[in-house]
Amino acid sequence: MAGNQFGGLLPNSITNLSTTLALLYLGGNQITGTIPSGITNIVNLTGIGFEYNQLTGTIPDSLGKLKNLQLVALGGNALTGRIPTSVGNLSLLNRIDLEYNLLGGSIPAEFGKCQNLMTMTLSSNRLTGPVPKEIFSIATLFDLDLSNNLLTGSFPSEVGSLKTLVELDISGNKFSGQIPTTLSSCSSLETLSLAKNHFYGSIPTSLSSLRSIAMLDLLNNNLSGQIPVYLEKLSFLKYLNVSYNHFEGQVPTEGVFSNASQLY
Repeated sequence: MAGNQFGGLLPNSITNLSTTLALLYLGGNQITGTIPSGITNIVNLTGIGFEYNQLTGTIPDSLGKLKNLQLVALGGNALTGRIPTSVGNLSLLNRIDLEYNLLGGSIPAEFGKCQNLMTMTLSSNRLTGPVPKEIFSIATLFDLDLSNNLLTGSFPSEVGSLKTLVELDISGNKFSGQIPTTLSSCSSLETLSLAKNHFYGSIPTSLSSLRSIAMLDLLNNNLSGQIPVYLEKLSFLKYLNVSYNHFEGQVPTEGVFSNASQLY
């Protein structure tokens, strides 16, 4: 029933659906109301998709009782409150999408117990505090999007443990400190966006080992020093944005620098 024009309140009676139901997908409608805590009555759910509706209220703590969940898609609503720590009970979870809500508080360290998680999208909320190091123990993670929140502190060096990470977007936060040199260990990385933070210092030389990198966005930080020559040797790099920093010296001329439409 996704992608229609269904509206009205999400009824509590939804909790009485068959316990054999595996996927409850109502995304892309105009449904209002709150997510009922009794949704856990549908004990065999493997996926919940309520994204891009008009839901309000909080994410129920009881969600953590649905031990078979592999997909939680609640993005594009007006959900408030914190992300419940009970998400740590969802050991089979491989995708969670909570983007474009009004969620606050810190990112639960309990996410570290979700050792099958591949995609975590928490962008465009009001999340605060540092990123818990426990997240970087999830060896299966390949897409991590924490952009456009209010996250602070240094970005953890433990990010280097994510060997399968393909996309990392932490733009639009309040991160400070230097760019972690350990990012060089994320050998599968193709997209890296650190834009609109407070990172300072130089671009680490260790990033020269990111041979698969196609997009590097460092816009609007406090970075300084010279733009590294090694960037022109990254053959897959097609988009580079180093605008609004404090770089000095000569700009390299080869590789991505030879095409003005790819350089900002």
